[in-house]
Amino acid sequence: MAWSETARRIGVGVGVGGAATAVGAALLAYEARRARAKVGSPGEAPRTDGVYGSGRGTPLRLLVLGDSLAVGLGVHDPRQTFAGAVATRLARERGRPVRLVNAAKIGAESAHLPEQLERGLAANPRPDLTLVVVGANDLTHGRHWSESLRELSGTIHRLRDAGSQVVVGTCPDLGTVQPIAPPLRQLAARLSTSYAAHQREAAVEAGAHVVPLGERLGPSFAKDPGRYFGPDRFHPSADGYRLGAEAVMPAVRAALAGREPSKGTTDHATHTRTRGTERSRRTRGSPAREPRREQLQR
Repeated sequence: MAWSETARRIGVGVGVGGAATAVGAALLAYEARRARAKVGSPGEAPRTDGVYGSGRGTPLRLLVLGDSLAVGLGVHDPRQTFAGAVATRLARERGRPVRLVNAAKIGAESAHLPEQLERGLAANPRPDLTLVVVGANDLTHGRHWSESLRELSGTIHRLRDAGSQVVVGTCPDLGTVQPIAPPLRQLAARLSTSYAAHQREAAVEAGAHVVPLGERLGPSFAKDPGRYFGPDRFHPSADGYRLGAEAVMPAVRAALAGREPSKGTTDHATHTRTRGTERSRRTRGSPAREPRREQLQR
């Protein structure tokens, strides 16, 4: 992301308003230039398409849309990506393989979701479940919230019409990115939290289950950035993606069970299950299966 542009775009594009925007933009531009110099390169993302797990029965069809978080930028093993980790857990729980098609792209905004959906449905015409992780680039690229929310809502409606259950991971807490110094960090945190709340409302209204990634993951990333961020200190590490996968699994289970999306802002049971899984995974360290590579039509 072009962090030298972030201050102006966040302040003006989102509408912080008035004189505060003008003064804040100048300060944030300076801090953004410093952050840009500190953030390294995450390298290439692994290809995650394929079949995960084993067992009897027809593979469960999983489609993933979104940005670099959905792609898995920052790790090299497809099993360590967000999509791969979810597919692995889902296959283990269901006792059947999961066929994953990942149409997400690095740098994507909500405006790119329709194009991703076209490619995804071409390869996976009737997904049982679709994960959408998007939002950070809507903020850092200065997109109008109303337009981005409309694209998100429209994508969910199309997926629901296609018979897919949908789980949306909202904008992460950009204030946890350590190379972003104050005051940009505080502003980024406030805006990403606010935008995520708007995403939640739009997604639930469109029929999706929603996981507030900033709320669920932000405290862990802020407390232990060395563990949960990758080498570039912006994208997650393998542990960070694992934590994200654990956070969305309750919503994945609810969606596949056909339960109605929750409009609540806090799910204590989900928090408890995620923390419990985190502790047990640290002690067990059970390996995941290597996905089978298959040529998929695009």
